[in-house]
Amino acid sequence: MQKPVLGGFLGYFVTELGTQNELNHFWAYSDLEDRRSWRARLAETEQWQDRLSIIRPMIMTVSNKIMYPTSFSPIRSLPVINNDPQTAFAEN
Repeated sequence: MQKPVLGGFLGYFVTELGTQNELNHFWAYSDLEDRRSWRARLAETEQWQDRLSIIRPMIMTVSNKIMYPTSFSPIRSLPVINNDPQTAFAEN
């Protein structure tokens, strides 16, 4: 549901060690205004509002972080684009 609306989806990850039952999802945006714009579009969709009523009782904590790639990261620039040879998402 989120992927078609938000764009910039990097992946879902679960913890192997540390906090149990933790799900992390990563999204790439060119800047904070780009993030705000995409998230505003998502908030306006009826499907998202319907899903929120289902998933909210399951969420115990929420944490948001703004992160930037290091100079030695496989993801060297934002936004991340599929088939970009400068990212970890280049197709072989």
